[in-house]
Amino acid sequence: MEENARDLEFVAIEADLSPAEDAIAAESPEGNPYANLLVVRAGDETDPRVATLAELLASEEVAQFIEETYSGTVISARS
Repeated sequence: MEENARDLEFVAIEADLSPAEDAIAAESPEGNPYANLLVVRAGDETDPRVATLAELLASEEVAQFIEETYSGTVISARS
């Protein structure tokens, strides 16, 4: 995979802006209909790889990584 294959500019990141602190508006994570979901094809619900992924996404380690990396702008599955 190419890094920034579409040559997008991330001005806010380069300007050291934080969406959590510098955003004009922010949605509440509570009851947000746009939450990220882990979905699988019918028949894959019992795949051990899916169970492992679900467990890892809800782990303390991943929640800590998300908090440290995104400073509250991304909500972990553990939240």
